[in-house]
Amino acid sequence: MVRACADVKGYSRLMGQDELTTIETLKKYQGAMATLIQQYRGRVVDSPGDNVLAEFGMADLALVHFLEFYYRWSDSAEQSLKEMLRTAEMAVRADDHDPWALTVLAWAYAFARRSDEALLPVKRAIEQSPNFAPAIGCRGLVLSLIGEADQAIDCFRKAVRLSPRDSFMVFWYMGLYWAHFVEGRYGEAVKIAQQAISIAPNNPTFRRQLASAYAMLDRMADAREAVKEYLRLEPNHIIADASKVPTKIPEHVERFVEGLRRAGLPD
Repeated sequence: MVRACADVKGYSRLMGQDELTTIETLKKYQGAMATLIQQYRGRVVDSPGDNVLAEFGMADLALVHFLEFYYRWSDSAEQSLKEMLRTAEMAVRADDHDPWALTVLAWAYAFARRSDEALLPVKRAIEQSPNFAPAIGCRGLVLSLIGEADQAIDCFRKAVRLSPRDSFMVFWYMGLYWAHFVEGRYGEAVKIAQQAISIAPNNPTFRRQLASAYAMLDRMADAREAVKEYLRLEPNHIIADASKVPTKIPEHVERFVEGLRRAGLPD
């Protein structure tokens, strides 16, 4: 287990200025923080004063490192990915029958471009818990990266049915789009990206995906508009940032990047 603590900057000063308002605001933020901690499988241990003390398992810490890696929240995405692998492996060594730990390890292997190694832990996770949506969605991700698109789509659809409010939902939609895109089903890929945008309107990945699919359909005005929206959310991104999909099949990424280039994303 790993423990983390957060407190309010300037709490004493704020209490001195307006004690009642500060206490009410603190309660709201502590409630929001508790919800976020629970969403990522943590547990609030204590909340004395302006503090929130939370406890996470090693698998949960690995997931935090993944989010640092994927969204570039840390100073070194490469180091965050290494830490994800390290902590996920530690979690499985601690309990190799824990479906959550096995799922996170498979997730780590997939993004470390070790998709073949990801198949075994995610298979074991589903054997331990056949209806565990994160494991089923993770299997879909791995299958999509190794070119098994139709099997991947079945996994993503099942995961969404089992857990329609899951915190992994955005990644399932990314994978679902990818599975359709690589099969050349660009119209379906557009629909998936549009659905995903309605769920997570500020997630830039879906704008990028939408732009490439539009371009492959020769809907260039729509493609350029999607790139415009993407750059609004990620002003400094270029083609190189869009080419990091950890697929085993280079042609799939090349086609995706070509769509973005045609849509106007700068090199």
